[in-house]
Amino acid sequence: MRQSYLLWLLPSLIAGCASVYTPQPGEPTARLRLVYPASAPGSYGYSVSALDNCPAEPARLAYGAVVDAPGRLGMPHPPAPGTRTYSELVIPANKPLGMTTGSVRVTPRRQTNCDIAFRFDPKAGDDYELEYVYSQSGEQCAMVMRTMAPGATQWQREASVRRVPPSFARPDFCAVP
Repeated sequence: MRQSYLLWLLPSLIAGCASVYTPQPGEPTARLRLVYPASAPGSYGYSVSALDNCPAEPARLAYGAVVDAPGRLGMPHPPAPGTRTYSELVIPANKPLGMTTGSVRVTPRRQTNCDIAFRFDPKAGDDYELEYVYSQSGEQCAMVMRTMAPGATQWQREASVRRVPPSFARPDFCAVP
């Protein structure tokens, strides 16, 4: 795993800073659940940016630490208690978003950094679930994005997700179509 744009994400997390997206009245929104394995203790963070002004610098809408806290939005099919750490967020819809999610895990033998950047196009009223997955050794990570449209009864893999190439600086969301 590599240490990259977590360098700019982690200072805000360590300082305890967070920013929550607050939609304007009538603005279309979707909901996003970030899920991390409870069996993989560490510090988890996220950042969400609006990409509707590309190629100008994306506007960061929300960032913070993922914590297993009572601030739930009532999304369907939550993880079983004690099996996952998760947070639920309101995000803008009907426009492209860039997102980074990352973790830092420290064991007595090593520190592991894992970060993923991607862009996707949430639709108004839909629910999304991003699950962070670690390999058996804990040295590799991946993410799975699922969606549930209103009235649906099960999660589907989200097709609009596009991976953004790794970077040692901020990811270039605008370079990915």
